[in-house]
Amino acid sequence: DNPAQAVPEQMYQIERALDFVSAITTTAEFLANKLGYPAKTHVIPNCLDPAMWSVMDHEKQESFRIMWSGSPTHERDLQLLDPLFDWALAETGVQLVFIGAMPTRFGRKDKLERGVMMVNPAYSGKVICLPWTATARYPATIAAWAPSVAVCPLRDNDFNLSRSNFKAVESWAMGLPVIASRVGPYAATDDDLMCYADSADAWIAAAKMLRDATTRQHLGALGRKRVEETYDIRKVVPQWENALTGNVPLPVASEFRTGSGV
Repeated sequence: DNPAQAVPEQMYQIERALDFVSAITTTAEFLANKLGYPAKTHVIPNCLDPAMWSVMDHEKQESFRIMWSGSPTHERDLQLLDPLFDWALAETGVQLVFIGAMPTRFGRKDKLERGVMMVNPAYSGKVICLPWTATARYPATIAAWAPSVAVCPLRDNDFNLSRSNFKAVESWAMGLPVIASRVGPYAATDDDLMCYADSADAWIAAAKMLRDATTRQHLGALGRKRVEETYDIRKVVPQWENALTGNVPLPVASEFRTGSGV
C-alpha cells in the first residue's frame, strides 16, 4: 500500500522463491505473519558492529543537526515533518541533514549523476543532502557531519509495519537520541528509548528539548548501551546460524503453488 513500492508484476516470482527456499528470514514479526510460511520463517533482529560507529560528543557540537536517512519511497512519510522542517529553517544554528534522498521541496535529482539529489541554492547552509555510499564507509560518512538527533517518521501502513527499527539502531550506535512516530517497528521495541512524536507540535517540541546537549548526551549513551547489549552482531549470529543450518528439506517442483505469471 505504498505507491512507490507497488510491484504486482513481481509477486509471482517472489511467491515461487518463497515456496522453494528452506528458510526465510525477516526482521519484522508483522511481515513474517504476512508471508504465510510460519514453519520456516525466522524473525531475526537487525544488527551491526558497534566498533564501526563513532559516538557523537554532543557537548562539542556547534550546530544542531537533524538527520534523516532513507530512500525516495518515504516521500509521504517525510511530509509528516513539514512543520518541523519549517521550524528548523527559521531557527539559527539548526541544519537539516538528509542521506540518500530528501523532500522534493528542497531540491531535485541531478540529471548528470543518477540518484544524487541537488539542494536548491535557496537552502544553502540550512539543508545538506549526502548521497548513498558504500556500506563500509557509511558510518564514517555520517559521523563526519556530526548529527545531533535522528528523526524516523512513518505513516501507519503495511509497507512501514513490515520494516525494522534499524534506522534507530544505527542512530543509537552513534549515541544519537531518536524522535520517531509511534508506528510499527518504533512502537514495537525499545519504546523506553524513543522520543515519540504523534503530531506536528510534538515533533517540534521534541526537537526543542533535544537542543540541550546534556539531554542528548544522556539519551545517546542509553541508546549506545542498548545497541551493545542487544544489537551487536556477535550476539545475533547464533540466530542466523540456526536459520541457515537447520535441517529443513528443499521442496520438490511438484510442491510449488500454482499461479500465473512469467
